[in-house]
Amino acid sequence: MRKNINIIKCIVMMVILFQLHTVLAVPIITNNVPKIDKNQTANLTITFLDTNQNALSNAKFKIYKIADISEIGVYTTVDRFKEYNFTYDYQDQQGWNELLDSVSECVKANEISFDNEIYTNEYGIAKLENMDLGLYFVSTENLVVGAKTYIPQDFFVSLPDMQVQDVWEYNVNIYPKYTLDVDMSKITDKRVIKRWVDEGYVENRPKEVKISLLKNGILYDEIILNEENNWTYIWKDLDDTYDWSVVEELNEQERSKYKSEVTYQGDVFYVTNTYLIELPNTGQLWWPVPVLVGSGLVLIAISIVCRRRKLHE
Repeated sequence: MRKNINIIKCIVMMVILFQLHTVLAVPIITNNVPKIDKNQTANLTITFLDTNQNALSNAKFKIYKIADISEIGVYTTVDRFKEYNFTYDYQDQQGWNELLDSVSECVKANEISFDNEIYTNEYGIAKLENMDLGLYFVSTENLVVGAKTYIPQDFFVSLPDMQVQDVWEYNVNIYPKYTLDVDMSKITDKRVIKRWVDEGYVENRPKEVKISLLKNGILYDEIILNEENNWTYIWKDLDDTYDWSVVEELNEQERSKYKSEVTYQGDVFYVTNTYLIELPNTGQLWWPVPVLVGSGLVLIAISIVCRRRKLHE
């Protein structure tokens, strides 16, 4: 019975250690761990994505090295932080969180310079290569994107890191966590309404039309309008700090039959299609008309001139 209890305690301890490692990105030190190769350098990749896996570009991260790491994974504070007496022998998440707060306050209060400053690219990725091994503190800044403010959390990262038990990883990937603040005064809905000006020619209407919603001129969404949705659609919760517009897609045959015009009132797009009435082909020639009109005008002018001459005689 006691043997089973001890086994359960061991399992619970391993679970706690694994959770701590996952949250703080610091290595788990166990017996029989292979030694760290001090001749190697490490690469750090930070990937910043929102909950929909959309890239968040231009996010800034400041990197501070706070400790060296030994061959067996023991941290020793670097010289410029020694006066702050940081320790790294915590066995629970709370201890590491308190250390994170202490380091963050220390860096800000003393205006300590960073070792590196990096920004995420258009894919939400920022990289540092050939970094010295050790424990790093990563400071973050709020990222404002339209009506949304992303507030990433500061974090520690160990280089190398033990992402798989008893295996040191020298290429470390981090996905920062964040909280989100949304300015609801800048959030709006946009409606599109299709209007037809084709009385007497309703049978010529297409059964459906495609409408594209553009965000700052770039395709954001495509929808289909038809009788089933009453030729209308609403886009919910759009960021009104961007320029929104719509475009109707008509094929060549539809363009020959309808003139399409987009107008905007408030938060409603009106897409109006006016039927182009075809002129009947009677077989008559129309080119003599302007010639005859011109000739008539010339004759009238001559008549006026002649009349004035007679009056002066």
